[in-house]
Amino acid sequence: MVGNHTLKFGVNFRKNRVTDFSYTSNQIGTYNFQSLTDFVTGDLVNGSYYSQKFSPLQDAHIRLYNIGVYAQDEWNVKPNLKVTYGIRLDRTANPQCLDDCFSRLVQPFDSSSFQTGVTIPYNASIQTGLSHAYYKVQPVVADPRVGAVFTVPGHPGTVVRSGFGIFSDLFPAFIVSNIFNNPPNPYNAFVTNGTVGLSSVPGSSAAIAAAQYAAFSSGFKNGATFDQLNSSIPGGFSPLNAYSIPNNFKTPEYLEWSFEVQQRISQKNVLTLTYSGNHGYQLLTTSAFANVQLPGGLLANISPVDPRFGTIAQYANDGRSNYQGLTVAFRRTLAYGFQGQVGYTWSHALDTISNGGAGEPYNFCSGCSFGTTPFPNATAGYGNADYDIRHNLVGDFLWDTPWKMNNKIIGNILGNWTLTGRVIARTGTPFSVYDGALPYDVSPTLLEGFNSLTLTATSLTSSLPITCGRGAVDIPCFSATQFAPSGMEATLGNLGRNAFTGPKYVDFDLSLFKNFNVTERMRFQFGASAYNVLNHPNFQNPVADVSNPGFGTIQSTAIPPTSAYGSFQGSAVSGRVLVLTGKFMF
Repeated sequence: MVGNHTLKFGVNFRKNRVTDFSYTSNQIGTYNFQSLTDFVTGDLVNGSYYSQKFSPLQDAHIRLYNIGVYAQDEWNVKPNLKVTYGIRLDRTANPQCLDDCFSRLVQPFDSSSFQTGVTIPYNASIQTGLSHAYYKVQPVVADPRVGAVFTVPGHPGTVVRSGFGIFSDLFPAFIVSNIFNNPPNPYNAFVTNGTVGLSSVPGSSAAIAAAQYAAFSSGFKNGATFDQLNSSIPGGFSPLNAYSIPNNFKTPEYLEWSFEVQQRISQKNVLTLTYSGNHGYQLLTTSAFANVQLPGGLLANISPVDPRFGTIAQYANDGRSNYQGLTVAFRRTLAYGFQGQVGYTWSHALDTISNGGAGEPYNFCSGCSFGTTPFPNATAGYGNADYDIRHNLVGDFLWDTPWKMNNKIIGNILGNWTLTGRVIARTGTPFSVYDGALPYDVSPTLLEGFNSLTLTATSLTSSLPITCGRGAVDIPCFSATQFAPSGMEATLGNLGRNAFTGPKYVDFDLSLFKNFNVTERMRFQFGASAYNVLNHPNFQNPVADVSNPGFGTIQSTAIPPTSAYGSFQGSAVSGRVLVLTGKFMF
């Protein structure tokens, strides 16, 4: 401490030593059938494909480093005013491979300097044997923060708090594995022709894949072009799939702010009003459209920007998010054995893609603008976040019976009871209506090399319901006739991402316990906890795939956020769960 100042300093160093075995995945080879006819006949002629990885290495030894330093000052300006300000500086190093295993394009695929065309040798477009994953990273990321607490003079029960700051995130580490899985080492064969059979069977997809690998291994070193490789292999050479990264990998950052007024109503009751928000920028997005040209925005006219490549998954720092929330909360501290709180929040969350963006396909593109850009941009996917809940009411309480009895027997019967409860009531979560039959019927080579891309459906009417409630258990809230025929739409769809809202959620949990005093230091507790005590059914969002026969109907119930089985997804049941407990405490 220095006078009215309390200074704090800190350093955080992180070093991760990772051995990644993703080289070994799919080395046997996999047939992916998109047609029952292909499965029966064993010919890949209806959109089915064969994929196999050929790798000279079995594992990659990766090193990840991060160092952060911070300085903070808590300044007691006045007895009723305290200001806290500080800054954090982070340096996240470029990931390193001890085996020099990284391969990447010589420039980002979406840059104007990247040369395209079948006459350009592959080794003129791909760098290999690299020790670092990215072209370059930010040297230092600075995150300043400031906050203040002010007690209104003459009104000690009124407290105002406010603050804002910048907070940064680390790069998702598994992006590194995508980069060292780029060709030429390993080589991922993607075959859309041939027959089903072992690699020893001439004309089989597996034999074509093995021939592609052999030709590419030698051809890459000698500067072979796509045409040269394609003419040297029976059945042809499949274009390469690759991940492309931005020239300067920027750190995702969030500007956050809050303002709160706390008013003490009495010695035991407090009312708070809080406004908070944040804005995320430089967020990571992934587009599978980087190598796609859509003249006129029509899927029927799809063609590659560079015929040497199939799917190019382009990472970019063009994602953004926004959140605004207003909360009113009332809290009663312990009095006569009772304490509890209840709060209501109105909020709105929007983003280009939820859950950080990494590892997810470029989903639900709507209103994509093509112009001079060959692929849809992230702005087209900006909409309600997956977890956008507009209205949320949460309350909980605890009551320990305060009665003290002179008679020990009567006291053990009427006293020492504990009752707790919690209630959650909120509006539904957003969902998108999409066409699961696309883009398989369009171009599996260009859009299906990495993951299953999902495109919004095309609506034929403007009178679609915005909210799909629990009535969809019996009556579908959508009809397939309201949309373009599945798998036949010509564009990327005209519905916004997460344009619809599912059914609301209500849950009430209750626990009752009785404590029996055995000795002064030992007691026995017996009781029960009931999750979803009213056995009220809550429902998941309806089937949103227009190609699904159950489209528009609700086919499953929603699980509670916590239960006797824990807080993990899929670990709980949706109906009432009663748990009996008994334990000695000493």
